[in-house]
Amino acid sequence: MLQRSRHMIALGHIPLRHLVYRVHALPESMRPLVWDFGQLKPEIEELYTCQIVSRFVLQEKKIPGEVLLVKALTAVLTASQRYMRDQTDECSFVSLRDVERAMNVMVWFYNHRNALNPLMDEDIDDQDEESDDDDDSDDDDDAAGEEDELDQVSQILT
Repeated sequence: MLQRSRHMIALGHIPLRHLVYRVHALPESMRPLVWDFGQLKPEIEELYTCQIVSRFVLQEKKIPGEVLLVKALTAVLTASQRYMRDQTDECSFVSLRDVERAMNVMVWFYNHRNALNPLMDEDIDDQDEESDDDDDSDDDDDAAGEEDELDQVSQILT
């Protein structure tokens, strides 16, 4: 539904200027040709998601990892697809193309990790300094300095 508010036209909560393309009504003469294929069962969609993730990780090796990483990424992407599908606005439309896009974004972050990691480390150091300034207790139970560093793939996912 289009809404007009102070010179801004929006589709739901998304301003039209942010949309990549616009959808026009189908001409009446083409309506008999429309076919509803339905949607995939969740188990089948998860299998397709697993195949896409496996291609990126195991076959093309765009992101280093083994079967456990494939299972973890598949679970995360399946859950995110389910969450988006449960939304009640225009964001509820999802497809397997979104899984492909998410994997391409992960590959981009992985390929640029050397440039991004110093920035992330800098931000974490700043946050640690702020929390040290705010923390008045001398509780040594915190394992400061013993934090496990995230591996490179975990960093790109976070």
